[in-house]
Amino acid sequence: MRSPEELFLDAVNAYKAWVACGKDFLNHAHLFEAWDDAVTAYGQSVFLERNRAVHQVLQGLEMIK
Repeated sequence: MRSPEELFLDAVNAYKAWVACGKDFLNHAHLFEAWDDAVTAYGQSVFLERNRAVHQVLQGLEMIK
């Protein structure tokens, strides 16, 4: 079982990959799905709703202050 810290880093890296493709869902839906799965797994590991998990990941990337 992966630790919350590892799942957080997975979510951060998945988000970076999603942004790097220009958030092009038509051609890169798999990257969005990977981001969604990673942030959901992180949220579940620390008992957060998805929106709070997303907020924490974006804070970790300093996109939200």
